[in-house]
Amino acid sequence: MSQLDKELHLKPEVFQRMSNLRLLKFYNPDNGIKKQKVYLDQNLQSLPCSLRYLHWEGYPLRQLPSNFEPENLVELNMQYSQLEQLFNGVQNLENLKRIDLSNSTHLIQFPDFSHAPNLEKINFEHCTSLPQVPSHCLRNLNKLIDLNLSHCKMIQSLSDGVDYLTSLRTLTVQGCSNLNSFPAVINLGNLVSLNLGRTIIENLPSSIGSLNNLSSLKLYDCKRLLEVPSSIINLDFLKDLDLSGCSILEKFPELPRNIEKLNMKGTAIKEVASSSIECQFVLKDIFLDGCKSLVSLSTNIFKLKSLVTLTLNGCSNLKGLPDISEPMKSLQALHLRRTGIRQLPPSIGHLIGLKGLYMDECENLESVPNGICNLNALQTLDLSNCLKLECMPLLFGPTYLSSIYLGNCDLKEIPETIKALKLTCLHIHNCKNLKFLPELPLTLELLDARGCVSLETVSSTEKEFTQKFWDDYKTDTYEHWEGGYGRWDCFFNDCLQLDQSGRQTTNTEFQLRVMSLAARPVRPGDVIWKVQIWRSSVHACYPGNEIPIWFDHQFEGSSITIKLPQQWRDTKFLGFVACAVGDRTAHPKMTELSCNVKFICLNGENHESFWMFARPNDIVVPALPPAFNSDHVYMWYWPTGYSICVDAVEVTFRFAFEELGESREDVDIIKPSECEVKRCGIRMLYQKDLDIFFSNNE
Repeated sequence: MSQLDKELHLKPEVFQRMSNLRLLKFYNPDNGIKKQKVYLDQNLQSLPCSLRYLHWEGYPLRQLPSNFEPENLVELNMQYSQLEQLFNGVQNLENLKRIDLSNSTHLIQFPDFSHAPNLEKINFEHCTSLPQVPSHCLRNLNKLIDLNLSHCKMIQSLSDGVDYLTSLRTLTVQGCSNLNSFPAVINLGNLVSLNLGRTIIENLPSSIGSLNNLSSLKLYDCKRLLEVPSSIINLDFLKDLDLSGCSILEKFPELPRNIEKLNMKGTAIKEVASSSIECQFVLKDIFLDGCKSLVSLSTNIFKLKSLVTLTLNGCSNLKGLPDISEPMKSLQALHLRRTGIRQLPPSIGHLIGLKGLYMDECENLESVPNGICNLNALQTLDLSNCLKLECMPLLFGPTYLSSIYLGNCDLKEIPETIKALKLTCLHIHNCKNLKFLPELPLTLELLDARGCVSLETVSSTEKEFTQKFWDDYKTDTYEHWEGGYGRWDCFFNDCLQLDQSGRQTTNTEFQLRVMSLAARPVRPGDVIWKVQIWRSSVHACYPGNEIPIWFDHQFEGSSITIKLPQQWRDTKFLGFVACAVGDRTAHPKMTELSCNVKFICLNGENHESFWMFARPNDIVVPALPPAFNSDHVYMWYWPTGYSICVDAVEVTFRFAFEELGESREDVDIIKPSECEVKRCGIRMLYQKDLDIFFSNNE
């Protein structure tokens, strides 16, 4: 029925003569009744008693036909139905295994399943008018495995009958926002998962400790939960305990020894005592985000041999970490964002397996200890928005460090040792006191120095990069080496103190990176025509108002048209390099530079493409408000990918600033009077340019 284009109107006697019907399925792919296709204009006289499988989404009547005998029924699926009650009285349901009445918001009576001994799964999720679950309705359900009552908002308590579901493995009552108690349970020894999230339960019975096979206990967003019974320490198979959002929970619970994941985000705990966490624990992940009352951590926390992730984001009263007395190999990610930490312990170097250290927005952090040099496995270091941080730590030790975030810090210098790292990303945007930028690693793919208003000098890597590029190209290792040759993006927006040497260095580096990328063989997936997926690209921006002379096609204004020579694609053409000079800072909102490229072919056909400056899909560059009104030079290059335009005789490039939107399609052109592109330039790159470059460096 999901393939039906028209509505289907059924007569009351439609099934009267289908005495052998076993399967009936009205499936609604829209998951609801808004686009219902099957209608009963009057009523339904009968359903065949031979039915084994009944699937009718959006069933429009208040109950099933009174003469329907469901003794053969194995599965009943009536999601989004208008049912108020399923049957009159008790029915023989001896073959029924699965029933799904989820989202039947008019259901006001829980069916009596006392004659359904083979029932395995009940799903009444979002049955928001269901008031209670009587004990007698759950009798004899010795094979029931899964009971889902989530978001049944009228239910205030669960009957004691739940405790006799001895085969139950999953019990879900999350979102039952009026559920205020949970019964004492001693017979649910097979229960594996218990979800009580978003209820108003204040306490759990101590008998919860008898659930010997419980693996997952979820109590998230239980805003009235006062404490967790100490008996959970007996749950030897408990691996996942979620107490996040239990905002008045003050005491850190006693934990069972085999727990692997603990989530206590947004709780009111004040400390993690040593008695609560033992060194033998197999904890892998601890989440304590937003615990604003937390002031101290157990010294044992860094002795957990299996701990992989420790998250303390937003613990604003946590002023420090405990001493790390011995090397710890397991911990890979330490999240300390927006904490009150003033300094890290000198023993931080004992975290020898750490791959990510995230301390952005730690406004009290003033320095990082030298012990960080011992973090040889470190890959990402985020110290952005640490407003008091003046010195970048010495980082000559980490072998795999690829990304450093230092934006919005009080940095005054960057150590020369940064050259020895294998960095791919360096974010130093808005470091307003930074005056000098030393020579950076050749592996760097992204340099974000926007808003470094005091920056004057930038060191060049021209000599070393050229030699490395030439050596690798001659020895055939160039094709296989990604570093420095796949992508390069350099942003010096609003760095108005940048001297002429620094601007020329940026221009030279841009040309070198263009040459290196152009020389690399194009790989599958590098460029997809008319789709903004550019795995290989080169971008640069710096203050200035002149198009570099390297761009041999120049024009005053925001567009330029080039007559293409005959057979332009057959002369080892390597792509267009574009440049524009414009002032986008006069506009109050965030803008980006775009370029509409239009090819006109000999046969009159047109091919258009839309290019955006410095916004590749896989690089996130946060928007910054402009500091001044000033002209900037924007340059970018994409490798070849123009085979669709092989017959083109003319190409026009139109540059414009656009207001940033949530997606590439959600943009608005800025009026020329607000953000103006003043001049533009294009260079058509050919193999001969590479030949000249190589000959000059032999």
